Amino acid sequence: MWSRATNIKVLVGILSLFLVAVAFGVWFGVCTLRRTEAGSVAWDFGKIMLTSGKKIHTELEGELQKIKEASEPLTLADLALPSVADDENAAVIYAKAFEHLNLSDSDLEILGSLTPNHVAVPDREIPLAELGRIVESNPAAIELLVEAAKRPRCRFAIDWEAGIETEFPHLPQLKNSAYLLAAKILWHADRNQMRQALATARVSLAIVDSVADEGTVISQLFRYAITGTTLTVVQYALHERSAPTESCRKLYRYLGEMEFMDSFVETMSRERVMGISGFALWRQQITEKKAERGGFYWTPLDKLTDYDQVQYLRLMSEVIAVADSPYRNSREAFSDIKRRLSEDVSVCFLTRTLLPVTWAPVIKRDKAIAQVGLAQAALALKAYKNEKGEYPESLAQLPEVIDWADLPKDPFSGEDFIYRREGEGFLVYSIGADLYDDGGKAEEDWEEGDIVWRCAK
Repeated sequence: MWSRATNIKVLVGILSLFLVAVAFGVWFGVCTLRRTEAGSVAWDFGKIMLTSGKKIHTELEGELQKIKEASEPLTLADLALPSVADDENAAVIYAKAFEHLNLSDSDLEILGSLTPNHVAVPDREIPLAELGRIVESNPAAIELLVEAAKRPRCRFAIDWEAGIETEFPHLPQLKNSAYLLAAKILWHADRNQMRQALATARVSLAIVDSVADEGTVISQLFRYAITGTTLTVVQYALHERSAPTESCRKLYRYLGEMEFMDSFVETMSRERVMGISGFALWRQQITEKKAERGGFYWTPLDKLTDYDQVQYLRLMSEVIAVADSPYRNSREAFSDIKRRLSEDVSVCFLTRTLLPVTWAPVIKRDKAIAQVGLAQAALALKAYKNEKGEYPESLAQLPEVIDWADLPKDPFSGEDFIYRREGEGFLVYSIGADLYDDGGKAEEDWEEGDIVWRCAK
């Protein structure tokens, strides 16, 4: 049983721990003049311990109230998406397709080679015979994928209440399905069946759209990756081949309806909820440790966690504020956030863990937008050549012949994509994430460069 003496001992223990932390933080911070990361952490920790825990908690409640007043998602319950009737839900058909996928480990390894870095270089060998065998071994799955693409909506079952531990088991299956369809694009192109090849590309891009409103970073990164893979395979298919104008028009319009910016903004708001759930999980662990080892040892962590979450919510608000801006306009803002993350909130370990995943997708998002725009340009150029027998001298000539060719701008420059004729073919490219015109030199491995679409004929 606890007595007054016991209470006093506990109080002394807490005060002693508090004073030791302050003394250590001040001493170490001053001695190192905060020139090292360890010194900065010690200094910041000491400052937090000197701040009233009630004051910090009030600030946290204020940040949460701002989110609530803005009618933005705040709890895991807010992440639940409206249900979709089975007869409209593409996920029902996709689930059946997954059951019919006939892919061995070696098949998956072959399909895994269909990455942009591998396929984009035309002289690299593509295992067309093996891809053909895989396609011919999966007729039922492919038929179901085509059927799913016709459904107006898609909603996979997701346990949002799991918070930061939420799983997305459909994503690996969708990835395998998209790679199977990429193989089918090449299979048709090898037989010069370009109408079927471009129709299959639309089915693959429907997979990209199927998870557009899930609103998580992992789902959006999946979308960007599959967009890149699909369009790189289409580029390979069109490299030395023509395609029917109507097929070009259909794929062009499908690409024009794809959306990446609004879904990214929504994702950042929903990702903040995941971060909040991460803090809740951490507090649960602290509570369990308190029960095991005695509460006073963990009191500083309560205050530190509140402070950590305040900084997380403030920085996330800044991320969300620039989420609808292209990378060329938000780069400085993200650079400043990254700098402050390393210098000003050095003691906020959860913030430093959770926040970086929010800006990494910005470049990938804009790369996907650029790839879509380049594909549209290439399709319009192919249609132009069908009509005129040669490619135009400039992209500005396209609408004169192709009335549906209203090309988007390069997201990295805000200007038109750069285009020039090369022999019997053409080169059209985006300046890419380095925001520098490399003259059409493509990105390769980890080297920055332009995002390139090249056709030889």
